[in-house]
Amino acid sequence: MISASVMALADHLWQSTLFAVAVGCLTLLLRKNSARVRCWLWLSASAKFLLPFALLRGVGAHFPWSRGPLSIAGQKVVQIMQFGGVGPMALPRGTHVAGYGAVLLIAGGLVWVLGILIVIAHWHRRWRLVRQALRDSTATRLAFVIPVRSSSSQLEPGVVGILRPVLLLPQGLERRLTPSELGAVLAHEQCHVAWKDNLTASVHMLVEALFWFHPLTWWLGTRMVDERERACDEQVLRDGHMPATYAEGILKVCEHCLGAGLACVAGIGGASLGQRIEGIMNNRVIERVNTVRKLVIALAACMSIAVPLAIGVITSPRALAQAAAGASPDRMTINFHDADIGQVAAAVALATHKTFIIDPRVHARVTIYDPAPMSPAEFYELFKATLQEHGFVAVPDGNATRIVPDANGPQTSRPFLGPLRDWELRDEVWLAMPNPATQSRQP
Repeated sequence: MISASVMALADHLWQSTLFAVAVGCLTLLLRKNSARVRCWLWLSASAKFLLPFALLRGVGAHFPWSRGPLSIAGQKVVQIMQFGGVGPMALPRGTHVAGYGAVLLIAGGLVWVLGILIVIAHWHRRWRLVRQALRDSTATRLAFVIPVRSSSSQLEPGVVGILRPVLLLPQGLERRLTPSELGAVLAHEQCHVAWKDNLTASVHMLVEALFWFHPLTWWLGTRMVDERERACDEQVLRDGHMPATYAEGILKVCEHCLGAGLACVAGIGGASLGQRIEGIMNNRVIERVNTVRKLVIALAACMSIAVPLAIGVITSPRALAQAAAGASPDRMTINFHDADIGQVAAAVALATHKTFIIDPRVHARVTIYDPAPMSPAEFYELFKATLQEHGFVAVPDGNATRIVPDANGPQTSRPFLGPLRDWELRDEVWLAMPNPATQSRQP
């Protein structure tokens, strides 16, 4: 069986990819507006990789549907508590502790960690050059919004640091540039300081490190740098600097200096230099974001939050149980599509008033559909047949029923190799916790 964690990761990746595509469509709509707006949109696409929709769905699943217990077939359903704590679990006979799926999962995890370390090592090597240049630099008396230091390195002018930023200038820059050209270059760097570009770039670098295997994250980084530099160019021209003077200053800096190669060191180079110079010289009028486009952006932002919340509410155990109960007080129509087996168990518990204790090794996604209305007893028999089909069995245990892997059936469930996962159905089902007394009696 494919690991649930791998499925969750794949689910998150395609959702983040789709979100980035939607953001790309918005940037096309706003291509005549300020580059600053487009930069923030790309940043939201990057941040989406750090915020899974499953998180919002989980929040939606906990929204209360009613103030009291649910009522099915005219009777109240007693709420079932959840045990807490984690610990080792004895595996039944015939269960393989490490199958091929577990080996592949561990190997994939090691490759992922190795990729992160390679990315960090690459950035660290570049950062050491910047750090060394900063150590060897000397303070200057140049008036600026943050301290300015002069370095003997060939690094281009750039803002270094997030909490206590410093502007690092190459020695002799004031001799290569005219006062007006130097003023335009400093105005560009002042935009980076005011807009906290080093901080936003660091956030995306975290995304690149965690999702290094996804080409979209690297493309997003390029777009963010491109739009932030264009945004600074637009602001410099709005401040009254001449386009020809500003463009000449940028070309002189790029001719004699090298880029830091780090997005979190905001300099004056980067992005597509030829297109930037062309844009500066054209100095086109930037349209303001009108009311319609503001409404489109606001609607897209609201939907990106509201839709996962709504899905969480609709697919919550209570909602599934209410849907399973149907309109009839004694009969119900069953319709579960690719649902977690725990959600089905929650619906059965609410319909039959049974208490289920679900073994942590029970993992499966099932599809159950029957257009003919059935009674709670028939629903329970159908549920037991579904369990057997997936290698599980319902075992009566006093006043409760345990759902455990079938030692004599096909072992399709994953072996328990770590802490128990946090179920979303904590209001409807019990989790089986290790009982030291029970474990001591096992052969």
